[in-house]
Amino acid sequence: MSICTLSVIFYYLVQLCLHVL
Repeated sequence: MSICTLSVIFYYLVQLCLHVL
């Protein structure tokens, strides 16, 4: 996996957590 892909996944997870909280 490229760093860009990891960055996108990390960003998505953060947004998901913020939405749940």
